[in-house]
Amino acid sequence: NVMFGIYIYIATNHYFLYAAMCVYSALFMRFAWMVQPRNYLLLSCHAANESVQLYQLSRWATANG
Repeated sequence: NVMFGIYIYIATNHYFLYAAMCVYSALFMRFAWMVQPRNYLLLSCHAANESVQLYQLSRWATANG
């Protein structure tokens, strides 16, 4: 089953999700900054998420050399 294969790939490659969430949060931080009036709540939520995802990526990079 293709869906099961995709699930297994994502479940065993967490860094893929961390990287995707970093890009997602970065895009929404830019959106929150560019929209008028500026949406500081959305910006702060995605900044927090970005920092956590970058930390997770750094942990993965440290563990996998």
